[in-house]
Amino acid sequence: MQQPAPAPQPPKKAAPALAEVAHQVLPEVPQSARNTITGTIKVNVQVEVDSSGRVTAAKLTHPGPSEYFARLAVKAAQQWEFTPPAADGAPAASAWNIQFRYKRTSTQASAQPVKR
Repeated sequence: MQQPAPAPQPPKKAAPALAEVAHQVLPEVPQSARNTITGTIKVNVQVEVDSSGRVTAAKLTHPGPSEYFARLAVKAAQQWEFTPPAADGAPAASAWNIQFRYKRTSTQASAQPVKR
């Protein structure tokens, strides 16, 4: 006996792919500038990212106490790249908050997607 062919299933919509950081750039801070840091300097930058994953705009949302370190953060943030989220199978634009943390001995950064 021949089995009946399974009923065709409706096409499934692709689940939105999660966006992630593909390439991060940390600011280059001269040791002379690091020597002025006491504690941690935090600077927040929000970036707009196009559907190819490239940053198209960057703005300070929390400049911290130093224009110098804020300027370095924006310059670095503009060079970041992201894996764009997918909506209905196509890459989509996104926005991210990047926090830079400057210490006397190191610089760290982390990024979180902006909920829209």
